[in-house]
Amino acid sequence: MQAVQGSDQDSVMAEVAATPIVATDAERGSEIIVTADQSLLNAIERFEPSSVAVGCRNGGCGLCRVQLLAGSVRLGKMSRRFVSIEMERERFALACRVYPQTNITYRLSPIEPRIPGNAY
Repeated sequence: MQAVQGSDQDSVMAEVAATPIVATDAERGSEIIVTADQSLLNAIERFEPSSVAVGCRNGGCGLCRVQLLAGSVRLGKMSRRFVSIEMERERFALACRVYPQTNITYRLSPIEPRIPGNAY
């Protein structure tokens, strides 16, 4: 197998980046397109804005929690308050910190919004 070099490598990288990744909501059956550098939350907001609660967009509030049912993702930092190590093993994550690498299937699993005066 030959190594890809120079402009050939650039065109291969551009092709990979341009390949659409499909994210399927298991409960609704809807499909959205996610780009390689886009979080799942950004894609959901773009295609189905009313389907997900949005808070900090930074992995700290838990409103955009999902369970990943299929596919490969890269995860960014998330608050352990909303996604424990055990939950991460069960493939829970915050959509704002999920970067799909392959087609994925997910289920929305948001926390309840905090009501002033009530503890979690």
